[in-house]
Amino acid sequence: MKLNHIFKRSIKKLFFYREEKEKNVQKKLQERIKELNGIYSLGLLTEKYSDLDKIYGEFVKQVAPRSMEYPDKVFVFLKIYDQTYSNIENCDISKYKKYLSAKIVVLKEVIGELIVSYKGQIFFNKNFEKKLIFAYAERISKITERINKEKEITKQNKVYSELNKKHEKQNKELQIAKERAEESEEIFIQFMKHSPIYVFFKDSEMRNIRLSNNYKNILGMPIEEAIGKTMFDLFPSEFSKTIVQDDKNVLSSGEVYQIEEEFEGKYYSTIKFPVLIRENLQYLAGFTIDITERKKSQLALIENQSVLKKSNVTKDNFFSIIAHDLKNPFNVLLGFSNMLNDNYDEINPEKQKEIIKSILQTSENTYALLENLLLWAITQKGDIRFNPKKNNLHLLVCEIIELFEELINRKRIKFINQISKNFYVIADKDMFLTIIRNLILNAIKFTPKDGEIIVEAKKNNQFTKIIVTDTGIGISKEVQNNLFDISVGSSTEGTENEKGSGLGLILCKEFVEKHGGKIWVESELGKGSSFYFTIPFKTNE
Repeated sequence: MKLNHIFKRSIKKLFFYREEKEKNVQKKLQERIKELNGIYSLGLLTEKYSDLDKIYGEFVKQVAPRSMEYPDKVFVFLKIYDQTYSNIENCDISKYKKYLSAKIVVLKEVIGELIVSYKGQIFFNKNFEKKLIFAYAERISKITERINKEKEITKQNKVYSELNKKHEKQNKELQIAKERAEESEEIFIQFMKHSPIYVFFKDSEMRNIRLSNNYKNILGMPIEEAIGKTMFDLFPSEFSKTIVQDDKNVLSSGEVYQIEEEFEGKYYSTIKFPVLIRENLQYLAGFTIDITERKKSQLALIENQSVLKKSNVTKDNFFSIIAHDLKNPFNVLLGFSNMLNDNYDEINPEKQKEIIKSILQTSENTYALLENLLLWAITQKGDIRFNPKKNNLHLLVCEIIELFEELINRKRIKFINQISKNFYVIADKDMFLTIIRNLILNAIKFTPKDGEIIVEAKKNNQFTKIIVTDTGIGISKEVQNNLFDISVGSSTEGTENEKGSGLGLILCKEFVEKHGGKIWVESELGKGSSFYFTIPFKTNE
């Protein structure tokens, strides 16, 4: 009987735990559905409206409250710059207690905040709603950034369209002027005198017979002196060869040519065409328009698009480094710290020492990553100062060796500083230390126990070359191509599972180029790597 009673109680407990587990799964499923429905509804708003005010307003009134645990008791505030949107009329946000909030960030700039408040004292699922609010904030940030970019592109397209219209208008005016020139020589003379564009007529020998008055601005001489001369008499030889060849092609083919030319930093669009007066009497005519501003606008637009694309890729990789490489070490630290805190008396001293060693190593790696992140962020803002001075390179390397002495000894690495004690360079000390520190740390990371690292430096009449060589695991060609590009992202674990972000080498490239030098790597898998960088040689070194 007693066994039967125990068995029944066990069965009841089993069913109870199973029921609770199913309830939890069901609850999480419902929360996920709410979150997805909310994000989907927010997406529908962007399809329905192109105006951000409409999207913000409908979001706080309809989408956000519906996905909360208590829709009828929740107050949602979306503050963008100095404009506040809410699901309640005439709200004063300062009168409501902020239970949850998330920042709205566009292009790394905080432009607003999403805030949730509840009416009265309510016990709500804070973890779920916090996750939901952050998901909404991230989505709103992306929507805001996308719509703002679309508006900017539309604006640029409008400017470009207006420039094209202006160009077409000038062409029409030119055509009218040419037709009138055929009716009257006097009108033609006046046109040539006052024409805003460059007009020319040449004979079959490519000699100028008529030039508009404004040609004196290009030629630097009175128009009369240019009449009867060829291009070779007026312009540099190479430039003249191209122009004359185009002229010959027009006359031989009888076709109209339209070309673009660059001369002394300005861009011109030229149309050339043959003029047949009578049989065997042929002339070349044409007109040239200064399109420098339009060309610069086109080139600037292409450059801006390229920079924007690279900036977005760089930003995504940078955030990936922060989200992954910075978060994971803290998880390790928290895990080991909790283990020590909860089970300190049960862990033997040897194990305690091992855990503390892991915490120390993780802390050192995380600090190095943070330092690189901060330095990289400063360089991107352009706030870092460049202060080159005379430095003893041997002592700089010794300083880094001392910094990593514990790591070097732990892996029993033979470290050789072959730089002479009187070797000097002109460089920014802080930047140079960062370069050497990252290259040496990289070598330590990928060199196995009992390996070897050599640092050496050489000079010639133009450059100082520094080399960091290791007997490590080597780097594949594919990885070598991406080592110094943050937009690609490259990170590999060391020989003892040392973590890294790849940002250190990016910093090295930034700082080497700041000195006017170059950085590269030569490596073979299984045989080791040699990192080279140069800086221009200064006579006062």
